[in-house]
Amino acid sequence: MLTLEEARKLVATPESERIERKRAFSDAEAVRSAICAFSNDMPGSNKPGFVLIGVEDDGQLARLAITDDLLLRLSALRDEGNILPLPRMEVYRIEIEPGVEIAVVEVAASSAGPVRLRGRTCIRVGPRNAIASLEEERLLAERQRLNMIDRFDQKPYLGRITIDDLRVDFFRDEYLPRMVAKEVLEHDTRPVEQQLAAVRLWASWVDKPTNASVLLIAKDPREWIDGLWMQFVRFDGPDRSYKVISDAKYEGSVFDQIKALEQIPKNIRTVRTASGEEVPDYPEEAIRELVINAILHRAYDVGNSPSLFYWYSDHVEVLNPGGLFGDLTADLFGTKTTYRNEVLAEAMRAFGYVHKFGTGVPTVRRTLAANGNPPANFDLTHTSFWVNVFPRKDEA
Repeated sequence: MLTLEEARKLVATPESERIERKRAFSDAEAVRSAICAFSNDMPGSNKPGFVLIGVEDDGQLARLAITDDLLLRLSALRDEGNILPLPRMEVYRIEIEPGVEIAVVEVAASSAGPVRLRGRTCIRVGPRNAIASLEEERLLAERQRLNMIDRFDQKPYLGRITIDDLRVDFFRDEYLPRMVAKEVLEHDTRPVEQQLAAVRLWASWVDKPTNASVLLIAKDPREWIDGLWMQFVRFDGPDRSYKVISDAKYEGSVFDQIKALEQIPKNIRTVRTASGEEVPDYPEEAIRELVINAILHRAYDVGNSPSLFYWYSDHVEVLNPGGLFGDLTADLFGTKTTYRNEVLAEAMRAFGYVHKFGTGVPTVRRTLAANGNPPANFDLTHTSFWVNVFPRKDEA
């Protein structure tokens, strides 16, 4: 966060590769473009970029009212899913002069590029934003090696896997067009390995697919990551000692496993309320979000244990390898977003399984409450994730 002295210097400094001025927040797309460009940090300075709201082009103060609503709207640009990977940014206000404030969007240089806005890689060229050339995009992708990516899905898979073990046709026909803008692809004649690297599915420095590539586009993912599956069981009672009514084993890629969504909600039943209204015992949207959460946030590098989805007579239970990640704490759970699997998050957003980041747990809580269900019970550690949800019980 800038000090007052630093902020005053930036206000007085002409626009550059690290400074963008805006009189008001009237053009959200221009602000998104600047955030994307600052994230990519094409000059490699590893310094933050700043969007200053409430400053005229000539550096004069616009004396704009910096409201809480404005700050919330600026903050929302991070999680809406138009800029991927998610930018690291802070939004705050500074009183430059007595009674005169500006809003600051401080954007950190990304350690995992290239960062794209709606499939286009934005970079800063002096004081303006531009679309990166294919060569500039390649340079941004190459920085992953130097930045020592610590997330599992971005690391190279070091087993004996080759390009022939990947669904290259699916990648080119389905995956890439969802990640990269059409007009960019029209001129992209690079080898497939470079195209994979541009979306973090190939580690060019070792000439191997990344773990995300295995999770998303491998022909036989479990040959390489044994724990990549989900088990569903429905029991005829409140614990696992009761008869199994139905069970299923969901394997394949992450996309294949999401097909579980087409089957699991069939277990939802209708109950009759005291007023005679028929309602589901569980809201389908909550069940859907729990499945998405299990697939997206699990730790795929922890043994060979699957995600478990158990449906009992009096509750539904989800158990997942991998709990709290990064600087996320139990107190912040459900209000702050930290992704263990950033590439998976981007892919699930591109394919429409995630519509906005950071809304999964709030959606579960909201839809349960709206349906009359008790609150979900979350049990979180750094090694496991466990949640119980309970049915509506007001049958007539």
